[in-house]
Amino acid sequence: MLDLGIAKRIVGDDGMIPEPREKVAFMETRRYASRACHQMKEQDRKDDVESWCYMVLDIFDGKCIPWRELIENDETFRMKDDLMHSRDDLSTDGDLKPES
Repeated sequence: MLDLGIAKRIVGDDGMIPEPREKVAFMETRRYASRACHQMKEQDRKDDVESWCYMVLDIFDGKCIPWRELIENDETFRMKDDLMHSRDDLSTDGDLKPES
């Protein structure tokens, strides 16, 4: 689940956090990639947490991530962005569905 091949240092040799790059190549598994990755933006620790959340959802109930089989990057991003802005999207037919 972890790919340290794309890891980078948070702080440079001078002790400063480097300026974010303008465009970054998409190098993650689409299913678990953060929204910043879909937008080809520089990623940081918050993106690690977001990706981890998608992995946990998939492990416990694969049906609750509707983009699981999608190939289209823009549609996958839209669904993830909707999820982050609406609790209703967390409802599933699996065990994670909130009780009524």
